[in-house]
Amino acid sequence: MDEKVKSLLNNTLIYTLGNFGSKILTFALLPLYSFYLNKTEFGNYDLIITTITLAVPIVGFQFSDAIFRWLINHEKEKNDKSAIITNGLYILIISMVLSAILFWILSLIYKLQSPILIYILFLVSIIYPVLQQIIRGLGLNKLFAFSGIVYSFFLVLNTIIFVIILNYKLEGLLVSSIIANFMAILWLALKGKIITYWDNSKISLKEIKLMMNYSWPLIPNTISWWLVNSANKYIILFYLGTEFNGTFGLANRFPALLVMINSIFMLAWQESAITNYDDENRKIYFSKIIDGLMWVQIIASSLFAISSEWIVKYFIAKEFYESWEIMPFLFFGVAFSTFAGFYGTFYLSSKKTKGALYSSLIGGLINVIICYLLINKYGLQSVSFATFIGYLFLFIIRVFHTKRFIEIKYDLKSVLILSLITIGSLIISLTNNTILKILLLTLITTISYLKYKFIIKILINKLSLKLKKSKN
Repeated sequence: MDEKVKSLLNNTLIYTLGNFGSKILTFALLPLYSFYLNKTEFGNYDLIITTITLAVPIVGFQFSDAIFRWLINHEKEKNDKSAIITNGLYILIISMVLSAILFWILSLIYKLQSPILIYILFLVSIIYPVLQQIIRGLGLNKLFAFSGIVYSFFLVLNTIIFVIILNYKLEGLLVSSIIANFMAILWLALKGKIITYWDNSKISLKEIKLMMNYSWPLIPNTISWWLVNSANKYIILFYLGTEFNGTFGLANRFPALLVMINSIFMLAWQESAITNYDDENRKIYFSKIIDGLMWVQIIASSLFAISSEWIVKYFIAKEFYESWEIMPFLFFGVAFSTFAGFYGTFYLSSKKTKGALYSSLIGGLINVIICYLLINKYGLQSVSFATFIGYLFLFIIRVFHTKRFIEIKYDLKSVLILSLITIGSLIISLTNNTILKILLLTLITTISYLKYKFIIKILINKLSLKLKKSKN
């Protein structure tokens, strides 16, 4: 059991070292966006990214997940790596052709701003995740992690050039994203020597069909997940306008920092869940991981939610000040989306991906319905609340649905304490009472220390030993 946890932590550390710095660099651009783009410009950019996020899995058939799933267990299931990658790249080429046709049709219907830039960004957004999953499936985790640094370096560099120096604003953001994606793609392709795996003789319609049967339910699942996460932006656009979309988009960027950090863990967890799915001690292992994950997520969400007003006040332009009011529900939405994602790996591990579709669809519909019913009365606050409820229900549904093929035991004491922290943090974070916020922050910090003081002491002791050795 300890070896499994160590392996998970080791992979998490590798992804963290390669990704955390790059994620922070990307997040550091947020204040820059708020000062160089107004609400309407930021809202338009956010809508473009949101639309591309929806279109990529549809056009790309979500085949990148199938590639990873086949590669990671290629020895156990006696799969040919070259055949898997060749068929995956074959589907990628088809996706690129389809994307050209799709974009041409859309360009005839809608008058898009900077259509060529949007199409190129769409194209690289299809290629990048496929190459990432190939590299992960080959076990080249360090290479995968470093590609995040390459991406973020060029994103920051080109944002400074095109947005700050040349003042291209929206077009500058699109060009920066294109260059960053392209450089990361080039890095993965060359360093991973992906082209060496291509073999025309191994293109197999039978193999493609098997992989497609695995990946196709993930397409509507991704769309459903998108409904929970992003569909609200179109409701905002229709009922409130682009300016409000800019406010929501910026407010959502702060919880997105947690999403970035969580995604690093989820990469390692996905590998661990798949490789340990058939282990006889999986119940103990999975239960141990979810307990720790819940504590970390709820505590982090509480601290950020309570501090949201101060974060916006001191780091963001005054024009976006009111965005703090909608952030608390978004932070906790991230926590429950992570819990739902934790259970989502079991659908991948068991190859029962249709369950991921049904659960995500219900969560997405709940989110959209609540948002639609409340937005005229409560504005942006209803959107953040709907997002939170959507992810909460998605998590609950998956807990009960996955009981058919996976059993996880919860510590009821932990669940009760974390529920009270969640409710208390949401109530107090939405008030302007600074004293109550400071008291709750102190209480949460104390509870966290008491829960994990033994780990903190071990880390401090190891750090002090290393410092003593370095001095000697």
